[in-house]
Amino acid sequence: MTDPETPLSGDKVVITAGVFEGLQAIYTEPDGEARSMLLLNLLNKQVYQSLDNRLFQKMQ
Repeated sequence: MTDPETPLSGDKVVITAGVFEGLQAIYTEPDGEARSMLLLNLLNKQVYQSLDNRLFQKMQ
């Protein structure tokens, strides 16, 4: 059983700190123990970005 706050692949997340603060993204996969890969839409282009797990949270 997983924590309900832990995003799964395809879940929407919001970035809560850093240069992308306030942007919504799609969680894709873990990137090691402390980071995750997110899919961002920047300037109408989809970009994969690795972010620290503390910088985003799952949207309710």
